[in-house]
Amino acid sequence: RNLEGIWVENEFLKVLVLPEPGGVVGRVIYKPTGEDLFYREKKIKDALPYWDSGIKLLFPSSGHSVYTHGQAASYVTFRRDDGSAGVAMWMEFSRFTDDKLPDYYERFSNMMVSTQVILEPGNADVEVRYRLHNPSPYRKGRKIWTGAYFPRVHTENGVFHGGDKPPVPTDAELIFPTLFISAARGRGFRRYNPQNALIAENSRLHNVWNAWAIPYGFAGVWYPEAGVNRLRITDPEKIPGTRFYFRGEDTYSPDDPTSSHIFNFIELFGSFDTDSHGCENWIGPGQVKDMSHRYRMIEGIGKVDYANKYASVSLDSEKGGLEVVTPSHTPELTARWNGQLLGEPRECGPDTPVFFDLPDGENSGTLKLTAEDKKLLKQKFPLPMSVNDERLEEIRTTLQAQSSNRQEHLDASERFGLGDHSGYLSLMQRAPEGSLSLGRVQYRAGEIEKALETLSTCTENEPENGEAWHLKGMALLELDRPKRAQRAHKKAIEVEEPYEPTRYFLALSHRRSGEDVEAAEHLRHMLEDDPAHWEGRLLLQWIKAYDPEMRRDALSELEAMSEENPSDPRVRMALTHCAEKAGEEDTAREAAEALEKLAAEDGTWRRLREFNAATRGFYMAPKRRERKD
Repeated sequence: RNLEGIWVENEFLKVLVLPEPGGVVGRVIYKPTGEDLFYREKKIKDALPYWDSGIKLLFPSSGHSVYTHGQAASYVTFRRDDGSAGVAMWMEFSRFTDDKLPDYYERFSNMMVSTQVILEPGNADVEVRYRLHNPSPYRKGRKIWTGAYFPRVHTENGVFHGGDKPPVPTDAELIFPTLFISAARGRGFRRYNPQNALIAENSRLHNVWNAWAIPYGFAGVWYPEAGVNRLRITDPEKIPGTRFYFRGEDTYSPDDPTSSHIFNFIELFGSFDTDSHGCENWIGPGQVKDMSHRYRMIEGIGKVDYANKYASVSLDSEKGGLEVVTPSHTPELTARWNGQLLGEPRECGPDTPVFFDLPDGENSGTLKLTAEDKKLLKQKFPLPMSVNDERLEEIRTTLQAQSSNRQEHLDASERFGLGDHSGYLSLMQRAPEGSLSLGRVQYRAGEIEKALETLSTCTENEPENGEAWHLKGMALLELDRPKRAQRAHKKAIEVEEPYEPTRYFLALSHRRSGEDVEAAEHLRHMLEDDPAHWEGRLLLQWIKAYDPEMRRDALSELEAMSEENPSDPRVRMALTHCAEKAGEEDTAREAAEALEKLAAEDGTWRRLREFNAATRGFYMAPKRRERKD
């Protein structure tokens, strides 16, 4: 079938963005050679959520992808003052309350996802930035994955895509700077053997490698015959999740019509979490969290030994030197090894690799690269590899969460996601009576009366627990007892363990009573503690738009929020409102036009109604998945 696509292009890349099949990057062409950065399956499958080309989003399920037919993203294009341009897409999932797909392919979530595909002028990297947003009044697991498809085979004859018959043996090698790996759920935990980086050395049908300790933010594939590296660059402190999947070397069958298109790719996953069957992080009420990956194709140097946002480096022991490529044009690249200047500054760029001789062919030392006094990297070689034992234990605890009623296991199980109602029942049976965990799960499941009873017991037993008071207030709001809810929310910020997100709901109560000064004060106080509370930022600007003295400041802040996340329709709604108040007709018109485009996503109007209710001081409860008793 036909898909609408948007091409984004700069000097080095042509990027095809496809909003319709779940907001994917369909293709990236490296213009100097005309080769594809990513594998192309050359087909569109309406078979559960499988999309096996380019870059895809894995959400709400952490397996495979967004359900790729019937789940289109709405989108807008953008161009920024720094010359960067791209496509911003938006999806929401709360309408899938009667999800009929198997549980593994979860479609329902109250969280929302924005995707930005960004090209910078003169830069050979494509950046894909995902934003996960939790508008719910309770914390949830920060579970989201991405999958990028690199080709398995790139020879002198080019890249093998789709059903092309691949040559064997495969000469590709993984670029995987890690210490420990395992299969899914931590099975087969072991020290990583670099020999396994040779794809041809792996013969099992399914090869799934999760990195448990990856101290450096680059990973990818090296193709010796073609002399090409394909890399993903990210921040390992923020986004440690790195997982490879590929078919074993002896599993290709020319008689199997499904064999070649699966055999011909190597999938690289990324996430906030280490294993897709666990979730180590919370995302709080109203919070947003960004996950950014940069992708790069490199020619003219050997297998990459280190890479960051600014440069890629290969140490060549045979030549006795190092090779460098920068993703953008660098007129004067200066290299120092152990403080010693390596020759004169050189011109470098994506299609201009440079070589520096090392003293006496050394390959152990510290490299520093600078350009016009800007530090590009400083790195010791060979790469130091260290283990964070506390981090490894955290991952183990997360993966053990399915069977134990220890509090840390209950938390990990809830973070992972509850699936259908049987998941809620399991947690309810394991959580202690009268506990915050039980009350939160009951509230999330829509058992409001039971949640209120549990949370009332919890606040009696733990009177200084601000989160318990907050959730009690939320249950009271849903039971239409606003005065009692307001008292509970006030208590949530007065106790020894205050829960600051509850100020958003206190602001709603003041807004409903026409007390905008008090509402704005609560929002400002909350944002000092948690600047990532997106609804709080939006509502504050909406309120400020009514004050002539604050209106310009609100307009400026909303324009900044619109640039930060161009695809959020609620920002465009607030910007239209504020610009109209300020008499900025052009800004109001542009925001309204963007809002109209973003409203193409089927769930948009529900979210706009939620925000519109909040601007008047009313709370619309989150949609919940259908009960399946």
